[in-house]
Amino acid sequence: MNFVVQAQDTKPAGRPPKGPGTLQRYTAIFFGIALLLAIVAGVMEQRTRQVTDYYRALLDEQTATTASHSTLRQTLQTQYSELLAQFHARERTLEAADRLFEAGSLYAAGDYPSAQALLDRLDRSELTEQGARYLQSLQDRLTEALAAEAEDPPA
Repeated sequence: MNFVVQAQDTKPAGRPPKGPGTLQRYTAIFFGIALLLAIVAGVMEQRTRQVTDYYRALLDEQTATTASHSTLRQTLQTQYSELLAQFHARERTLEAADRLFEAGSLYAAGDYPSAQALLDRLDRSELTEQGARYLQSLQDRLTEALAAEAEDPPA
């Protein structure tokens, strides 16, 4: 038994073992390594595909969100512009109503020429329907008062 151990110890290092089945053993090791590499490559390919799909979905979502935000921003800007235009129109209507009220106050105070001058500067397009009726009524009364004043001047 010692003799066998010594025989194994005296083999030169680095030489492949000889004997039956050596080629088959190396072939099996080669195909085992090839199979392991194929499995690793398959797993890496699958993981790469998953990551690619994830980032593609993320990019699509971001693109959709950006488009949605752009549409929303445009809608809000349009609504803001419309509301601002309505506000300015109402502001002009209030200014016209204020001048009409002031002209009515001057008429009530008996200052007919000042009331007429204020009515002449009034922008009638800014008045509401009710304001236009009041303006017509005031204009009629003012015309009568100015005509009466012209016929009978104050002493």
